[in-house]
Amino acid sequence: MRDLAEWIVLSGERGLTGTFDASGPRTTLGSVLEGIADAVGASDLERVPVSPDRLFEAGVMPWQGPHSLPLWLPESHHGVVDRDTAPALEAGLSVRPLAETAEATLAYEKEAGLDRERQAGLTSVEETELLERIDTAVP
Repeated sequence: MRDLAEWIVLSGERGLTGTFDASGPRTTLGSVLEGIADAVGASDLERVPVSPDRLFEAGVMPWQGPHSLPLWLPESHHGVVDRDTAPALEAGLSVRPLAETAEATLAYEKEAGLDRERQAGLTSVEETELLERIDTAVP
């Protein structure tokens, strides 16, 4: 968001007009999660692959809201982030490295309080319950 906000202000100051799609580079969720774990020194974390069907059965929602996985989109929604950002990049949008964003986000989260109430995502209790349910579920 910092990159986008900075670019919008600079574009307005320059009088830039047009239609632009602005997002980060195309990647996979797995690559993003690995990059975040490496950047914040948590490379020993275990990723647990879970099928979308199992997540839906457990009441986990994609993208936003309570009891959700904020970076997860089901296949039916992949077009939401599959955009050509070349025009925005050519017009001056720059994208910080994932590691820099992850480190800044972790610092913010620590300052704001890691255990505070959230508007989106899974609580640590919900995550633990979900992992236990998945571990004991028959495939």
